[in-house]
Amino acid sequence: QPSPSQSRGHSVQSRLDYAQMLFQEQLAISKRHTDSIGVDSDSESTRGSVRNYALASLNRKVSDQSFSAAPDAAAAAASPAASKPPAPRRNLSRPLRPSPSQTGPPSSSESLQSSAPAASGPLANPDRSLQEALTRVQASDWQAKCEGLQLVQRLAANHPEVAAREMHPLILAVIGEVKNLRSQVSRLAMSTLGCLLQHLGKRMDAELEQCAKILLQKGSETNKFIQEDAESALMSMVEHCNQGRALGAIIQGGASHKSSQVRSLCAQILSELCDRMGPGRVLSGVKDVTDKLLATAANFCLDGSQETRYWGRTILYPLLGHQDFDALISKHVSPAVMRNLKDVLENLRLKGVGDQPPSTFSAGTKSRRGNSAGSADSASLAGSYASTSTTGQSAPLGRQRGAAGSNTTPAADLVKTACQRLNAPDWKERLSGIDQLAELSQERTDLVGQCIVKFMDAFAPRLGDSNSKVQQHALETALQLVHPLRNYLPTVANTLVQHAAPVLSSKSAELASLAGQLLDIFILEVDSEKLAQPFVQAVATGNPRSKPELVDKLAALAERLAPRKPRLSQLHLEPELFRLLGGLASAPGAGSVALKSSAYRLAQTLASYSGPAELLDRARSNAQCTPQAVSMLEDALRQY
Repeated sequence: QPSPSQSRGHSVQSRLDYAQMLFQEQLAISKRHTDSIGVDSDSESTRGSVRNYALASLNRKVSDQSFSAAPDAAAAAASPAASKPPAPRRNLSRPLRPSPSQTGPPSSSESLQSSAPAASGPLANPDRSLQEALTRVQASDWQAKCEGLQLVQRLAANHPEVAAREMHPLILAVIGEVKNLRSQVSRLAMSTLGCLLQHLGKRMDAELEQCAKILLQKGSETNKFIQEDAESALMSMVEHCNQGRALGAIIQGGASHKSSQVRSLCAQILSELCDRMGPGRVLSGVKDVTDKLLATAANFCLDGSQETRYWGRTILYPLLGHQDFDALISKHVSPAVMRNLKDVLENLRLKGVGDQPPSTFSAGTKSRRGNSAGSADSASLAGSYASTSTTGQSAPLGRQRGAAGSNTTPAADLVKTACQRLNAPDWKERLSGIDQLAELSQERTDLVGQCIVKFMDAFAPRLGDSNSKVQQHALETALQLVHPLRNYLPTVANTLVQHAAPVLSSKSAELASLAGQLLDIFILEVDSEKLAQPFVQAVATGNPRSKPELVDKLAALAERLAPRKPRLSQLHLEPELFRLLGGLASAPGAGSVALKSSAYRLAQTLASYSGPAELLDRARSNAQCTPQAVSMLEDALRQY
C-alpha cells in the first residue's frame, strides 16, 4: 500500500496533467475565435493575447481551487485536500463565458480587455471585421458588445478608410451603447467615440452634433469615471475635428440645456476650443462661429450657475483686446442681454476672470484648464471681485485684509463659515448654515449685501435641496430674507428664480405653496426690470405641471413692468407670449387648457397697457408668430 505522501504526489501530478490538457484545448478554441473575426493569429501580440485569454477561460472553467492560474505553477497547485478523480471532459464549441448571474456585475476596476482577446495591429480582413464589429455591438450579450467596441477601436486606429465607409451606422451603434445602463459598456463606448474622433478627424463632421449631445449629457452624471471618459472624448473632438463644426456642435448640444451641469461642461469645452482657435479666428466674422460664440458666451456670463459664469468669463477675457470686439459683441448680442453684460465686461477689464469656483461634479477638464485667462490679474484682485466673481471676497473685505496685514478677518471668517455650512454634506450642517445666513441678514445686512453673490450661490441650491427638511427651511427663510435684502437681490435675481421656479412642480403641496409665495414676494419687492428675463427663462424651461402658474406670475410681473418700462415689456414679455401661443396653436389638446387660460390672461394684461391694436400689429410682424398664434391672440383680445 503506497504511503500518504506518495498518494498526494500522484494526485497532484494527475491534476496538473488534466489542467495542461484543458489548457491546450482552450488555447485551440481561442485561436479559432481570433481567426473568425479576421485577426492575424501568427503575430506575436496575438499569440500572447490568445494565451492570456485561454488562461482566463481555464480559470473560469475549473472549479477545484487546487488548480493554479497557470499550468506551470506546480507549487501553488499542491493542496492537502483529499484526492478526487478528474471530472469528465466537456467538448466546447466556443470559449466559456460566465453569465452575469454567476459573476455579478463587473467592478469599475475590472479590465475591459478580459472579455476578448485583444490585439493592436492591423486586421487581416478589415471589411469582414467591420461587419463582425457591427454585429457584436448590437448583440444582446454585454461581453459581445465589449468585443465589438474593441474591434471598432482597432479598425479606427489601423483602417480608418474602412471605418469611414460605414460611418453613420457605426456611430449610431456606438452612441446607442453610450446610453447602456452597464457602466463598463458605456465607458468603453465613450472611449470608442473618442478613438473614432481622433483617427477619423474631419471625416466625422457630419456626426459631431450627435456625438457632442450624448457626451455632454454623460459628462454631467454623478459617476466620476463616466464624467472623465466623456470629457476625454470631447477633448478628442476639440483636438482632432474641424474647429468651426465642433464649436457649432458643442453649442447646439449643451448651451441651452436645462441642466446647469451640462451647460457648465459645455462652457468649459468651448473655453478650451476658443483658446486653441485664438481671438483672431473667433472674431473673424465667419458665419456660425463669431455670432454663435459671442451670443452663447454672453448667456453663460449671466447664467444661474457660478461655474458656468466663470467659464463664460474665460471665453470672453482673451477677446477683450481685439480691436473689433466691442463692435462685434454689440452686433451679435441682443440689447436686453447686453445691458446686463456691460457690468461683467467692465469687471473683466479691471479685475480679470476671478478665482475658479469649487467644482460640484467633476475635475477632469477643470484640472487641465486651471485659471488660465487673467490669472495674474485675478490673483492680485481676488479679494476685491464683488459683483461678478463667484468665489472672491468683496471689496471692503479685501481692503480690511490689506489693512490688517493678515489673511482673514472676523467678517471674512463669518462669510466663509456660513458658505461652508450651506454646502456641507451633512443636512444638519446645512440647516445651521441657513440659520446663520438669516441671522447675518438681520444683524449685518451690509456685510451680506457686499457678499451677496457668494452667499446666494451657496444658499440658492438649498431651495431645491434633496433633503425635504432643508428645502422647506430654506424656502421659509428666503421669505424672510427678501425684504431686508431687497436692494441687493437684483444682482442675484436670476440665480434665485432659477432655483425657486422648479419647486412649483413639487409633489409636496406645502413646498410648492412656499415657492409660489417666494416668487410673489420677488415680484413685489425686487426691481421688475431685473426680474423680466429670469421669469421669461423660467417659463420657457418650466415643467408642464408648473408652467400655467409661472405664466400667471409673468402676467403679475407685466402689471408692474409695462407701465414703467413699456420697451422692456416689448423686448422680454411679448416674444414669450407669442412663443406660448405658437406652441398652443401647434399642439392643441385638453392638456393645454390651463396653460391656454394663463396665456390669455398674459395677453390681456399686455394689451391693457400697450393697446390691443399695437399688440396685434407687433404679433403679425413677428417672424416667429404663426398665423394660428395671431388667431389665438385675436380670440384672447376679443374676450378682454
